[in-house]
Amino acid sequence: MSRTTTFLGPVLALGCLAGGAAPLAAQSPPPPGVSPRTAGGDDNPIGWAAKAGLSYVATGGNAEASTLGFKFNASYNWTRTFFTLQGGGVRSDSETRTVFAVGTGQDFVVNESTVTGTTAENYFLEAGLDRNSSARFFWQAGLGWLRNTFAGVESREAFRGGAGYIWTDPASKGAQLKTALLATFTHQKEVKPDPTADDAFVGARLVADLSVPFGRNSFNSRANLDENFQTTDDFRVTWWNSLGFSITNRLALQVSLLLYYDHRPALREVPLYDVAAGGQPVGPPAGTALVPVRKGDRELAVSFVLNIAPKKPTAAPTGAQ
Repeated sequence: MSRTTTFLGPVLALGCLAGGAAPLAAQSPPPPGVSPRTAGGDDNPIGWAAKAGLSYVATGGNAEASTLGFKFNASYNWTRTFFTLQGGGVRSDSETRTVFAVGTGQDFVVNESTVTGTTAENYFLEAGLDRNSSARFFWQAGLGWLRNTFAGVESREAFRGGAGYIWTDPASKGAQLKTALLATFTHQKEVKPDPTADDAFVGARLVADLSVPFGRNSFNSRANLDENFQTTDDFRVTWWNSLGFSITNRLALQVSLLLYYDHRPALREVPLYDVAAGGQPVGPPAGTALVPVRKGDRELAVSFVLNIAPKKPTAAPTGAQ
């Protein structure tokens, strides 16, 4: 089964994201994190942490369009085991307005026609479970679901499992570098099936996760390389980068860039015309043709981040009973 992507150009979004660590309503979900740090101090407090975001943008007048986006992230830390659940979606609707005049140059009547339709719609859900078996070695398992019909994907379910290694000192509050190698199984249903590819395949995922704090701010970079063992030219790369600038203990400003590349994207159906002299299309469509969507996708997002996490235990005053 050919993999999928779409190219919508850079998207600049300003929203209030409650603890979101990723672009709001990204076309493709950012790579999941690779193993938490050892719980303690200000990092990953034990217990639940929740994040959620909602955005809505509407324009009216000469051009009408609306976009609704949402994102959530919930996690639980058991010190050596870490569970996370994240999801999101986006839907954009726009109105195409055609204005034309009927009559002569001095005497005419203006007519107007409008067509309203959905121009983007996609949803994703990811769940993961990490287990630290030692200070540096960890196991990871997870699953994900994606729907993006405009990119050619009716639905995609992906399962993953494997092991990873923390290359830096896990107890350090400095830079952290983690990598993992995971086995994957993917089942995908496309809007326009590719007759040369399978619906289900086994593959592998190579993951890298870098976190660099500086002062009260931070830089994060995550990258995934997914390979299809049954069709080796079918591989995907997802690279997410984020800069977070702390405003208060709870509020921060985040700038993130998500890059996505699909070497063998999904197919879409386009009109097929007869050709006249000079290569110009003529007449009504004679049929349809299947062509791949674009291989590249990128998204730029600017968000306000509100972190919601358990409070650190307060030490009892000296002499307290």
